Amino acid sequence: MRAATMRVVALVVGTVAAGDHGEEIRFPASGAQTYLAHVPKAGGMSLVEEISRILNATLFPRLLSRESMAENRSDYVITQLRAPRQHVISQYMHCRESPMAQYYQQQSRHPFPRPELVADGLAAWIGHDFKVSGSIHFEKHFRCYNPRNMQTRFILGPTSSTKLATAESAAIDVLGTVDVVSVLELMPEMLCVMRFLFLRQLPDYCECRRRELDPLAPRAVHVTHKVEHFSSDEFNASVIQRIDDLTTMDVGLYLAALGRALAAIELVQEHASTRLLCPDRLAAVLRELNSTIPQLDERLKSVRFAAVARRLESLGGGA
Repeated sequence: MRAATMRVVALVVGTVAAGDHGEEIRFPASGAQTYLAHVPKAGGMSLVEEISRILNATLFPRLLSRESMAENRSDYVITQLRAPRQHVISQYMHCRESPMAQYYQQQSRHPFPRPELVADGLAAWIGHDFKVSGSIHFEKHFRCYNPRNMQTRFILGPTSSTKLATAESAAIDVLGTVDVVSVLELMPEMLCVMRFLFLRQLPDYCECRRRELDPLAPRAVHVTHKVEHFSSDEFNASVIQRIDDLTTMDVGLYLAALGRALAAIELVQEHASTRLLCPDRLAAVLRELNSTIPQLDERLKSVRFAAVARRLESLGGGA
């Protein structure tokens, strides 16, 4: 496990309550070591590049576990998740096209499915009977990612003995100990949140109406690793259903992460008197999520995700 520090001058120490829904947002303590809890293919390296550019600092990856989070609460930990369907497709494209992935696959006796049509290859790959083993990085058959609830497994960490039946709730508990939780779909806004937390200031370009006009503003950039991008709407219903079957826990974890990100955005908006997330931008994100998360509307009506729904309603009101 690699670990390194990112030292940032923190002007505020402690926590600030985030509204009346139980969430809070935490500022880094002076001299704290800051890590990225990296979930592969969730935009983590894009996050690193933007943080390096904006804060003139570098984040390094670290694996999470409940034990390490309990032992090292002086550390400051950031993580980012991604809508599960797109996450699985990104895993396949990385395994299919990345030179590094192809290098590791040379050690496998089973050829990775790379037919001419990407849709055929994705269908063949997710059709494999993926098992959850001790390694969270590679599965043994193809020597590449294991898409079965991969985000849940990475948040729980490699030493977790959590039983499958309770893995999702356990991962959400671990997520609750992370200081800043971002989602790829809201990364430009979350970069402004992080700037506020680390530097206690917001540049003008963080105001949502100005962001698209300012060349210095954070974008939803993507480190591609020389891999082509495909959207979930380019694949047939049977492929999408198989992806959904492989990511049932990741969906719940992602919605918990979305709630954390929305809470952080709302709190910073209140404290900085600056709107980071405009209603039209939020509406566009929700349209995207409706096309990538199964039964999103029904899930948001449930008691379990009621706080997420309230955040969405609060942030979507007003121009």
